[in-house]
Amino acid sequence: MELRPFDYHFTKEGIIRSWIAVGFLPMTGRATQDPKVRHELGKGGAPPAAAKRLAALDKEYKIVSKTLTAMGFNGAMLDCELSKVKKKPVFCDDEAQIQHIVDNKLLNKAGGLYKTGLIVANCRVVVEAGKRLAELEKKAKAKVERKKDTESNKWSYEARKAHADWVLAGRPVDEMGHPRLNKKDSLAVVKFLLPRVDITGTLKL
Repeated sequence: MELRPFDYHFTKEGIIRSWIAVGFLPMTGRATQDPKVRHELGKGGAPPAAAKRLAALDKEYKIVSKTLTAMGFNGAMLDCELSKVKKKPVFCDDEAQIQHIVDNKLLNKAGGLYKTGLIVANCRVVVEAGKRLAELEKKAKAKVERKKDTESNKWSYEARKAHADWVLAGRPVDEMGHPRLNKKDSLAVVKFLLPRVDITGTLKL
């Protein structure tokens, strides 16, 4: 047991217990009730007593900064700010939730889904968002492939043109017997042939 601590602690039962403890599965948000959770300034950012202390601290801190400045010291050094509550998005319907998940890629982020107001992993909103994200990913891959095809066609044309020009020039060669090409035509030929010669993609231009 002492020699295999990873296997001892990371068991299926232990992981499930930790999920329940923090409210990950089911998504209850239980972790937000822990006293170590950071409080924020503003409405809903902390329990009433803590919120009152935060407001008093923020006010006192600003007064001290102004007082030091009036005394001739650099009060601007006291420029720390308490974390403030951020305005949460309000969703009027399922479509707004779906779009929010898609735009922010929250499908696999439990915290993001919880803040969106979703606590059921297989609800219609999440399923539909998953379909749309998959479609967007498919379109993105297709775009990349089209770009590759365009570049490949371009390199093919330039390489064939370089070869035709070399033939028309009388097939000149250097003292080693290698084709004599200018830099532009040499690059065109290499760009076209390299992916075909190096199928593993280990070589670089």
